[in-house]
Amino acid sequence: MTGGGSMSVTGERRERIPQGLEGDQRLLKRSPFTNAFAGGIYEVTWLFLAPSYYAWQALVSLTRPTTDEHRNAVWTVILFTLWSLAFIVSIPFFVIGIPFNLLSQLKRRSFTYRVYPEPVRRPVFKREWTVVSANTALFPEGRARKFNVRHNDDRARDIGVRFASAAAVTRAQRPPASTDHLLQDMVAADFVCLFQVHDPASAHRLRYQMRNHFPFMISDEGVLLMRRGRLCIGSGIMLASKYPIMDAEFIPFPGPFDNHIARGMLAAKLHLIKPHKDDMSRRTVGYIIMTELSKHAGERTQQLEYLDMHGRDFRERTLDRRTEVVGFHILTGDFKFDNVSADDKPFWSHTMFERYKDPFKERPGVDKPWSRPTHLNPKVLRDKRFVTPSALANALTNNWQEVAYMPSLLEECCVDGVGRSQYCLLKHHISDQFPSTIKTSAVITALAGITTHLPITVVFRVGDDNDNMPHFVATSTQQQSKGHFFVPSSQYQPIEVEPATPKQKDPHKHLSQRQTNVGVVAVGTEQTMPVIIADLDSDEETDSDDQDEASTTFLDISEV
Repeated sequence: MTGGGSMSVTGERRERIPQGLEGDQRLLKRSPFTNAFAGGIYEVTWLFLAPSYYAWQALVSLTRPTTDEHRNAVWTVILFTLWSLAFIVSIPFFVIGIPFNLLSQLKRRSFTYRVYPEPVRRPVFKREWTVVSANTALFPEGRARKFNVRHNDDRARDIGVRFASAAAVTRAQRPPASTDHLLQDMVAADFVCLFQVHDPASAHRLRYQMRNHFPFMISDEGVLLMRRGRLCIGSGIMLASKYPIMDAEFIPFPGPFDNHIARGMLAAKLHLIKPHKDDMSRRTVGYIIMTELSKHAGERTQQLEYLDMHGRDFRERTLDRRTEVVGFHILTGDFKFDNVSADDKPFWSHTMFERYKDPFKERPGVDKPWSRPTHLNPKVLRDKRFVTPSALANALTNNWQEVAYMPSLLEECCVDGVGRSQYCLLKHHISDQFPSTIKTSAVITALAGITTHLPITVVFRVGDDNDNMPHFVATSTQQQSKGHFFVPSSQYQPIEVEPATPKQKDPHKHLSQRQTNVGVVAVGTEQTMPVIIADLDSDEETDSDDQDEASTTFLDISEV
């Protein structure tokens, strides 16, 4: 396998084991179905349903032109007649296929996990992380046009290319870190959290474009799904990660569906950094909770309660405190409300927000001066004045009221932060979790003219400013002979300790290693944690256990 992973064989199927998860007893299932038979039935029956689905989408699209489309009336009538005939002819196939399709979904999971070859070596040590959260508006074509966007395949390709291109830029080619809070170019992210990815073909196009840079993906697309005994479309949540996903769960919200969409929360546990091979340190993991709340205000309070309760529950069930420590815990998504509108006060004043840091918020009810709306007015999406990143950035800087979505003319319509419905929150430091410091946050205009919402990005640093090795934390007093000590402290403090004598396989192998190793005292809020000393010069984290025949040339991660 490329990228330092390995392969295991189960029956006839060879499955990739991500680097760092070798030996784990429980790996996340990758098939959308619990058995192959149900998956086969679903694929076959979709062939019966697809003609009706695409014919219907074409018919609806003809009745919903976008503001920049200019159609010939005669040609539109001809196309409408042809697509109507196609839809009528396809109805018998739909009637035959739909019962078997729905039966097969009794064995369908609520998300699909995909793993692709890793083209680059993941770093042994990393402290700064970047997250991007974005709404894509990749609904079925007919529904997408309701929001003045069209051509899903092209938009999905463009979105994927922008994320992949940003990730492909080497460190030497990147501009200096910017403190601007309005960016025109996409940023190189470690985790991309996408929402409203409902159309299956668009989801496939996104994965195809992003797979070389984000080899671990979870998605819940689909347009004819059976959830809670009802037909609906998937939640549209997609997580693209550079780091392996160890566990995940989709938790549906109670109550009625919102526009036939299966609303809920996707909770994911990610492997960040594994411990040194010769010690008993705890590996560092991260948690990302993703959601899109209902547009109905009456349901949001209950959904916020679910987010808070089930987010904590998922973490408690999946975190092994003996062998793991949390690097960060993120909650992100489209909440359908902002932090400043008086009508939204019951939501932004919810107690859940007391446990998270919002980089765009000054305090409850007040955003920072540079905060900008993320929900755009669909009527101006195709306006030539705003379809480029630079033009949209200029409008947001000088007259953002012209492009923002305003549901009503409120007194606070000119207050900074109105229409900022996209959130990316970091959980405050608690026991068994390292503290995090937000370095920068910004609104991004790189998807101008492509989607109805502006992405946001947050860059944060794990550990205190004086913390040199936040992820190396031991769990056993038996490791004291290797340079592991318990030191009571309330902060992370760098210390120098004599290194352990390495296992000498080659008398000249360790001559270039440093004479001292830097350790760190990592202490929780209620108990003292031990320190272990590890060799930062070792590259064992990135050793490849196996290479498959279609290997990809490695890129040095220090240059990527």
